[in-house]
Amino acid sequence: MLLVGAGPGLLRADAGALDAGADAALRRETPNADPLFHPRDAGFFSRADLVSPMCLPNGWAAFVKRNEDDDTIPNELVFTRWGTSAPKPLCRIPGWVNGTAVGLRAKSAVAFVARAFWIQTGREPATLWLIDERGCRQVKSKGAALRCNTGVVASPAGDFAAVTDFRSIVSVNLASGAVKRQQLVSLGDVAPVTWDDDGPVASHDVDGALHRPDAGRLEAPYWRSPDGRHRVTRAEASRLHIQDLVADGGARDFNAELPSQRSALADLTTGGVRWVGPRGLLLEADSETVLDLASLEVRDVTPAGYAVVCSSPDGQHALLEGPEGWVEGVR
Repeated sequence: MLLVGAGPGLLRADAGALDAGADAALRRETPNADPLFHPRDAGFFSRADLVSPMCLPNGWAAFVKRNEDDDTIPNELVFTRWGTSAPKPLCRIPGWVNGTAVGLRAKSAVAFVARAFWIQTGREPATLWLIDERGCRQVKSKGAALRCNTGVVASPAGDFAAVTDFRSIVSVNLASGAVKRQQLVSLGDVAPVTWDDDGPVASHDVDGALHRPDAGRLEAPYWRSPDGRHRVTRAEASRLHIQDLVADGGARDFNAELPSQRSALADLTTGGVRWVGPRGLLLEADSETVLDLASLEVRDVTPAGYAVVCSSPDGQHALLEGPEGWVEGVR
């Protein structure tokens, strides 16, 4: 109910409630309202015991939570195959994990690990580790020392990883260990955001502007889908322009009809995007929906009360967060 004469805060709250009601009503009328993922009938995994989950083709890996102040305790990882509910010990990594990443089509994850927990200058030595269902191995970087700074991203195939060193992007070949440094045209430090088929993307730490090493600051940010086929740009506040890079001249627009969709599109200019499968763009606002870039159909990702933590590269499996903890999501 809209309260006439109420304060501005109440008016905004009631308007938000009306928007949420409109969203719910429109979703009920949408033929694709059936969620993409449903919780598997199995036990939940405690969020208090496991952290930093990484979804891979055959299952998901996570770190066992530990006392972060004690650097002498190695990071223990466990791996759970899709369709099972029994995490199994995987490996141990010494140091403090500063970030993890999984490439859009990768078969392995990468962890960026500092030698110690207390990072003072951003110049402390760091290492990269490859993680898959078989175990973990340290990447021996060549040509330049890695310094712990602000997280890590992985290339689509998972064969490269990138970290930032103040105003530079540092890319590492995970097979050979070769290091490449690319200076960014920026007035301040940058942090890695994502890596698609056009290369790594970094974000300015003050205004959130996005940068690519070969293109500089992006006045009109764009994203490549995991299958490399579609290029997405935000044409207007409530419109996405989607270009099919395979079909000659194939381009269409997606117009956000719901208030939550328009809010989700606004976030695409300053942050990374999340994907479900080869061409599903995750729209995150009051609720999670996925936009299929080929059909432009939108559907809910999970039932009410659940959210996607991560999904397998093929989009067939997901780890969901629910009221009781984590649970596998199945299609």
